[in-house]
Amino acid sequence: MSELTDNYLRDLGSLLKEEWEASERALEQASSEQRQYEAGHNRAYRRVLSLMLQQAEAFVLPLSALCLEGIDRDKDLGC
Repeated sequence: MSELTDNYLRDLGSLLKEEWEASERALEQASSEQRQYEAGHNRAYRRVLSLMLQQAEAFVLPLSALCLEGIDRDKDLGC
């Protein structure tokens, strides 16, 4: 891969992981009125990250190339 592609994949993975973690915190702190919205928002991030992990495995791409090491699809994402 090119350096540009490598940087893109690392940044994308890192940013999505950060956004997912922020959505986890938002869900924990949500009021009862906001809970349904935050839960849907969180599910969307979990689904995208799950798909990225699945595709990385299919293409034999190390998770470190996506900055997604340490995420377990079953335990962390429930997918």
